[in-house]
Amino acid sequence: MRGTRSPRTVHDQREAGTFTDARARLSAHPVDYQLGVPAPDPADYHLVVRSPGISARHPALSRAAEAQVPVWSEIELAHHLTPCPVVAVTGTNGKGTTTALIADMFHACGITAHRAGNMGIPLAPALAAAKPADVLVLEGSAAQLENVHAFAPSVAVITNIQPEHRNPYSWQTYHRIKASILRRHTDASATVVSYDDPTARGLVTAVPGRLLYTSALGPLPARLDGVYVEDGRILVREDGGERELLGVADLWARGVLANVVSAAAAAILWGVGDRAIAEAARAYRGKEHVLEFVAERSGIAFYNDAKATNPYSTLHAVSAFEDRPLVLIAGGKDTKDADFTALAAPTMRRVRHLVLFGETAGAIHRALTDGGLDLPTTVTEDFTDATATARTLARPGDAVLFSPGTHTWDMTPDYLTRGVLFKQLVLS
Repeated sequence: MRGTRSPRTVHDQREAGTFTDARARLSAHPVDYQLGVPAPDPADYHLVVRSPGISARHPALSRAAEAQVPVWSEIELAHHLTPCPVVAVTGTNGKGTTTALIADMFHACGITAHRAGNMGIPLAPALAAAKPADVLVLEGSAAQLENVHAFAPSVAVITNIQPEHRNPYSWQTYHRIKASILRRHTDASATVVSYDDPTARGLVTAVPGRLLYTSALGPLPARLDGVYVEDGRILVREDGGERELLGVADLWARGVLANVVSAAAAAILWGVGDRAIAEAARAYRGKEHVLEFVAERSGIAFYNDAKATNPYSTLHAVSAFEDRPLVLIAGGKDTKDADFTALAAPTMRRVRHLVLFGETAGAIHRALTDGGLDLPTTVTEDFTDATATARTLARPGDAVLFSPGTHTWDMTPDYLTRGVLFKQLVLS
């Protein structure tokens, strides 16, 4: 908000000593710092901006609502201050990778794109650097999409809507918050949504503007325009025509197929050429713990997909392996809201042997058999045993994929820990 004349107050309940460096950098700006003290009375202000790390249910924000003082999220503030158009990406999984790919595709055709949002890149520097001819590419989590009112991205991308990251929200509230990215859409707006996710697909039934669907699992219905995968090719269908964008084998990172089709659709809607889109997709190197190649041992390739904490993500991981038989390691903590029926899909027939562990082993196996998939399956005691078993079952030419499809809180505190553990077990 530099350049505005409004008086500003920054409040944080942490002690003032925590912010010595930050205060030194901002000393030239007229800001009143209230640090290490209770929150001020919101009624004394014209506007309250909530930091993404502060719950929308914080008592001070409730008092602001009672006093009819507007409460904005950081993304809402960006909407009012940015000089350039916005492409916004939300979803349960794949937001960060899709955001990065969109920015890369814009850069490849000479458009200056500023990434910011949930991936840890603050909005303020992006806003300060943005010019009218640029594009701001935002990744928005549910927490960041609360307290948006006028926010209206030119292009909205919805990767998927799954229940795993909805805490502290009810499913209905989580669904509503994610849908808020479309609230201000007009006929001039555009939307990208995954056809593979029925919940996400349901959000766009009456949304105005141009719409492209995406699928990493197979062809789209003939009536729908979009970007999809068929016979090892990434295809584009629009305006009654169909063309090939690039081959799946051209991608360096196996685990980004769903992200590539979403990012490509957004770039196409912006007018980015196919050559730039394909160039950026080929160059993308992926992220740690997302279908990450670990090593090859005795002709067996090991892949770490520890970040796959729902069945949807695991299904997409399996879809990346068209060229070799697969031993899949899956399972973990029973979170009570996981629906494993999505795994009973034809794509899972690529799995030569399934190794299960944890509380969800039985539920996953039942979902597959009830769906008509009778895969060879071994249930193991724990994650370490599962990895050793998969190594024993795999043959030269196979791939061993760790893609749990649920959380493993019963064994590791987070996906980073379990990913590191898997790599250690493979490399030991």
